[in-house]
Amino acid sequence: MKHAQADQIDTRTNSLALPALSTLDRLEGEAFDILWTTRAELNPAAIMFSAGKDSACVAHLAEKAFRTSSGGLEFPFSLIHYDSGANFPEVLQFRQDTARRLGADLKVFHLPSAAAEGIVTAPLDTAEDPGNVRGLVQLINYSASTLDVRALIGGGRRDEELVRAKERIFSLRDSAGRWDPHAQRPEPWSLYNTTLRAGEHMRVFPISNWTERNVWEYIAREEIALPSIYYAHEREVVRRKGAWLAVFPDTPIAQHERVERRVVRCRTVGDRHTTGFIESEARTPTQVLDEILRARTSERAGRVEDGGAGTDMESRKRLGWP
Repeated sequence: MKHAQADQIDTRTNSLALPALSTLDRLEGEAFDILWTTRAELNPAAIMFSAGKDSACVAHLAEKAFRTSSGGLEFPFSLIHYDSGANFPEVLQFRQDTARRLGADLKVFHLPSAAAEGIVTAPLDTAEDPGNVRGLVQLINYSASTLDVRALIGGGRRDEELVRAKERIFSLRDSAGRWDPHAQRPEPWSLYNTTLRAGEHMRVFPISNWTERNVWEYIAREEIALPSIYYAHEREVVRRKGAWLAVFPDTPIAQHERVERRVVRCRTVGDRHTTGFIESEARTPTQVLDEILRARTSERAGRVEDGGAGTDMESRKRLGWP
C-alpha cells in the first residue's frame, strides 16, 4: 500500500471557504450579542436615544438584531429622550421620525418641565454648568426609577473620552444612579455579569469597542439616516470659546462678537447653546470619513459645556451621567 504523497494531503483549515469577517462585521456581531443578552436577562430595558449618530447606530443595531427572517420587527426596547429644552429642531424631528419608523415607544423627559415640577433641583443655565449636566443627571436617574427599567442602553464609546476606558460594557449603577469605577465587574472573554440588587440598574454600551471612524463606516455601509446637521450646510454662526456656535433668535450676542454665515457641520450633537460646529464641506458619510482621518482635534473639542468646573467626564459619571 502506497503512502499518500505530501502534495496530495489536504491541508486546508477552512474546507467551507468561509469569508473572513471584516472589522465592522465583528463589531456588529459583538453588539448583537450584547443586545440579545440585555433583552434576555435585563428586560425591561430602554435605549437612551439622544438622536445623535451613536444612538442612531445603536437603534439600527437593535432593529437589525431583532428583525425576523420574514422581515417583521417587534422593537424590543423603548426609546428615552432627555430633552434639555434647547435641542436643534433637526434633532427633534429625527427623534420623532425614528420612533415612528421603528414602531418604538418613545418617552420624552423634558428638563425645564421637570425643574418646574421640582423633580430636578439642580440650578439650570448657570455659568458653572452651561450644559445643565447636573440637572440632566437628576433627570436620568429619575427616569430609571420611574420607568422601573433594569437597563439603560447608551451609545458611549471608549475613544470618546479617556475615563470610559475604566468602564465595562455592562456598567453597574447604584440605587442613586451613581457609577463607582472601583466596583466594576470583570468581563473576561466577553462574559457579562447581569446580576442586580434591589434598586440597582445597568448601563449597557453595545458600541463601547467602536471608534468614531467605525461609527461613520457603519453609517456609510448601512445607509443609516442622521439629523441633517451632521453634514455640511450653511447657517449663521458666532465664534465663541474656540467654536462656531449656531445663532438662533434667543442667542445673546456680545458687542465684540460678529454673526457670520459659514458652511459648517456638527461632529457631535447636544444642547444647541453649547454644541460647536466645525467648518466643513463634507456632505456624505464618505466625505465625513475623509475628514475624520485628517482631523487633529477630538470629537468633543467643540463642546463648550465641557469647560465648566466639575463637568469633566469622570465627575459626570460619578454623578450618574451615561
